[in-house]
Amino acid sequence: MNSPFRKLVRIAVVLLAAVLLFNFFGYYMIHLSSKQNEKMVKLVNISGQQQTLCQLITKDVMLLTKGNLPEPEYQAIREQLRSATDSFISGNQLLRDKIKIVKDEPVTNDLLEITRDLTNAQTHVKAIIAVAREVFQADSQLLAINGALYKQQILYSERKFYPLMDEVVQRYTGVVTDRMEESSTINTSKFISL
Repeated sequence: MNSPFRKLVRIAVVLLAAVLLFNFFGYYMIHLSSKQNEKMVKLVNISGQQQTLCQLITKDVMLLTKGNLPEPEYQAIREQLRSATDSFISGNQLLRDKIKIVKDEPVTNDLLEITRDLTNAQTHVKAIIAVAREVFQADSQLLAINGALYKQQILYSERKFYPLMDEVVQRYTGVVTDRMEESSTINTSKFISL
């Protein structure tokens, strides 16, 4: 009763089940990878936004310490500086919090380097925030007295902060690119299996 045809049918059914199972796991892996990529792309955007906010804060501090601005423009720049500083603080906190979440994933050299760069940037972040807060809370006399010091500190901190964040953006982009290549490999293998 065990004919060769039945054996072939059984083998075909087992092979078909294996291919379907392989494709299911492939789709599942791609789904997980796309979710992780979405998180990473958000981190790239936040890192880039931090660079822009740093430049905006530096520009506003330089304008406010210049001293000879009309009152309405002076108030508008102070408000812009306060708003940029608040956004800078919340973006920094978000990046720091996301590192804790990313630590749940497998540790790679890039993620370790990102963590190191963000940790090294914290000194400059604190200096930028401190100068920005002092400047938008200071009156015109205090700005005239300490203006040169504020300019020096903000320019130094920006010069040190910007390359660190640029490195973070590059590394996050590299991680996203690597994961996209992995997804592409999974898609190719699924196509071949079908």
